[in-house]
Formats: sequence, C-alpha cells, structure tokens
Amino acid sequence: TVTAEGGPGGAGIGSGGEGDGDGGSHITITGGTVNAIGGYWGAGIGGGGFKSGNDITITGGTVTAEGGTCGAGIGGGGNGGNAENIIIRGHSKVTATAGDGAAIGGGSANGSGNDYVGGSAKGIVIRDHATVVAKSDGGYWLGDSCAAIGAAGDKGKDTEAEVTIGTAGATAEQEDVHVTATGLYGSAIGSGIKDTKVTIQGHSTIRMESRKNSTAIGSNYGN
Repeated sequence: TVTAEGGPGGAGIGSGGEGDGDGGSHITITGGTVNAIGGYWGAGIGGGGFKSGNDITITGGTVTAEGGTCGAGIGGGGNGGNAENIIIRGHSKVTATAGDGAAIGGGSANGSGNDYVGGSAKGIVIRDHATVVAKSDGGYWLGDSCAAIGAAGDKGKDTEAEVTIGTAGATAEQEDVHVTATGLYGSAIGSGIKDTKVTIQGHSTIRMESRKNSTAIGSNYGN
C-alpha cells in the first residue's frame, strides 16, 4: 500500500506547485493499493498548483485520489491546470474526488472575467474492465462548469472536454466498464465550454448525476 500526500501546492503523486518545474506527467500505476491526496491547489495524481497533469495511465490495482483545493482528483492542478491523456484500463478500481476541480480531468481555471485559462481535459479514456467512481463537489464560485469527468472551467471560454468510455465494437465477453459520475454545478461528464466530445461505446454501464445542473452529459454553458 502506498499513501502519498502533497505538501502546499503539490500533488499527492506528480509535480510540485507554481515555480517547481514542469507539470505532473508520465505517471503509471499497474497494481497494488494507492492513496493519493493533493496539497493545497494540487491534484491527487497529476499536476501541482498552476500545473497540468498529462500522460497518466492506470492499468490495475485499487486507486483512491483526492484533489486539494481547486485541484483535480486525477489530472490538472488548481488555478489553471489542464489534463491530457489520462487512461484508466485493465481491471483498475479507481475512486476520484475533488472540490473545485474535476474528479478526473482539469483543475480549476485561473483568471477573471473572460480571461480564464486552464481547466481543459482531453484524451480521457476509461475502458476494458475498469470500475471508476468520480465525484466533484465544485462550488458555485469556481465549479459552475466543473465536471465529475471532464473540464473545470468556471465558464472560461476556452475549456475543452474529450472523454471516451469503452472500446468500439467490444462485446460483453470482452469488456465490462462501470462508471459512476456525480457532478454538482457542472455536468457529470463533459462541461467543456469551447468544445465537448463524449463517446460511450463497447460494453459500458454508466450511472450519472448532476445535482444542480440540468446536463448529465455534455455542457450546459457551451458546445
């Protein structure tokens, strides 16, 4: 069992915060039990504050990831962290939670008015026999477009979300994906303002809830 907790601004597993080099990338978990808790602004797994979380692969094991203030559970750090190429596959069992970031995807955007940056989530893939539970409690001040799986843009005009669940053409014998996604002010899956693409295919079971947003899949504020 591995338990990792980030210091101020740092991810539980990944990068440090502002000024501490590049974002959290090329992270692979293949098995075991992993508990990762982000520090203030840090993702549980991925980027620290102001940093992106890219190329994160989970192929097995039981993983619990909790984002710090504004950070994603798995993905970008708070205050501008994007997420790209997060792949959860095999027989992984993943639980990801966040406050004002996506549970899996972008950390909260950073800026003011129409000048927000960060918060996008592209190349998010969940497939094979993975079981994923993702919950974001994004508050209204930062979370009104904050997905459980996807972007966390606070109505930022340039956030994008790209999520794929399942494998095209897979049968029940080949694949059995289970995803539970719960948003608060954002969609359960999606929430990109500039662009949202959600693909559900293969043999996938999805349970979704967006408690204060009318859109379960997609974006209530954008395309």
